[in-house]
Amino acid sequence: MGVLEDIYESEMFHPLKIETTEYKQALDRVCKAEDELINTYPECKELFLKYQEAENNLVHIDTRDMFVAGMRVGGKITMEIFVKSDSN
Repeated sequence: MGVLEDIYESEMFHPLKIETTEYKQALDRVCKAEDELINTYPECKELFLKYQEAENNLVHIDTRDMFVAGMRVGGKITMEIFVKSDSN
């Protein structure tokens, strides 16, 4: 892992808690669908939980990679600003 990945995984980085109405509504739909799925197919609960864990891991990796990519773009923008200001 590189420095940016370490920052993302460390205590130094705390994503903001999302509390928008849109997010809460989407989360509510997910929770209702999960309850409906488990209540309809209780025999699949263990399989669903395994799927959910794998999906959560994938989302974590994707979010970390987007964080790293964003930090790199920010670094490139900063470098370009300094290089352009030095040449004037």
